[in-house]
Amino acid sequence: RHAELPLWIDTSGCSSLHLLSPALIRRDAEEITARVRAASTSHSTRSVLIRPADAQEGDACGSSLRSLRNATAAERVKHFHSIAALVDSIASSRTPVVAALGGSVTGCAVGIATHAPLFVASEHTTLSLPGVAHGYVPESFALYHLARLPLPGMGAYLALTGAALRGPELLRLGIATHLTESHTLPRLDERLGGQHTRSLSMLSSLLSDACIRPSATPIDETHVLHYAEEIEACFGVSSLAEIEEALERGGGEWHEQVLQRLRVSSPLALSLTFEALRRAAATPSWAQCLHDEMRLCVSALSSADFEIGSR
Repeated sequence: RHAELPLWIDTSGCSSLHLLSPALIRRDAEEITARVRAASTSHSTRSVLIRPADAQEGDACGSSLRSLRNATAAERVKHFHSIAALVDSIASSRTPVVAALGGSVTGCAVGIATHAPLFVASEHTTLSLPGVAHGYVPESFALYHLARLPLPGMGAYLALTGAALRGPELLRLGIATHLTESHTLPRLDERLGGQHTRSLSMLSSLLSDACIRPSATPIDETHVLHYAEEIEACFGVSSLAEIEEALERGGGEWHEQVLQRLRVSSPLALSLTFEALRRAAATPSWAQCLHDEMRLCVSALSSADFEIGSR
């Protein structure tokens, strides 16, 4: 195999995929999709594990926007179609997919994490969507789930500000299903291998046994969830104008910092992202949300804001 391609390893019934590059290109997405679909119909594969090559702290990012800036319109459509197909294959696979991500998780990697039935994070995991600050939409392929987080307004806050959630916060919000110390991540494929079941509950229990919960740390002002009440009050509203008004009324240091962050972001990207989240909340099908986000990502690449931000 060429070294730049994803490395697929079968470990006694656990198909383990090591992402060798943080940024996801179309060829890699198509190959991963084919592997996940093959595992879904295989009688011998009991689970699929997706993780970075550096299993302990490797990053998992979205598309290479620098490459997409120079791509043709047809190439852009094909690229995002491949991302949507990948996330769809993970969500619909009959063989449970485990995402083990111990570093920075951004872009469409957020879609991989949220659509995988099992997502293992570590104390070093961070999840963020910085797209709007660069004149682009979040490219998360996770709007269906972001619009349904248990804390009202949290999805909008993450998508519009680029704020980062840490591993323990991901677990509290139900985005991650498991939390472990990072040094255990490289051994997860061995723990999953040798199992003779596709039962999601049994695999989840096995992962719980394999995980070593990090020492609890207080949710202080450096954590997003420290401001849960403020986020709900300011972002759990029905329009961007109401968000800005709520932040202006708040008057605190946090309110001023968030307001400034929105004001230096692309107004077009903010509007497109908020409207996409609103529609995702009203759409009962995650598959339809994937299709809608694919079209949004392609369209947003033609904006002047993206051209400026990508430079």
